[in-house]
Amino acid sequence: MNRNMWWLLGANLKSDYRVIIVWLLVNFSLIVSGALKLADLYNSPETLDQLLTMLRTPMMTAMFARMP
Repeated sequence: MNRNMWWLLGANLKSDYRVIIVWLLVNFSLIVSGALKLADLYNSPETLDQLLTMLRTPMMTAMFARMP
């Protein structure tokens, strides 16, 4: 069973490697662009304090858990 699973995984990766690479590149670019936008938006201490107060609301705690 285990050998068949690895063979099936290899066959799927071999047939879909282009889609996987495109998916990884798109996700990476979205994460990097989001981080750059946040760095541009919250570049002063006042705006960082606003971000921290927003992240400490109960809604954000429920969505992302408590942030240190």
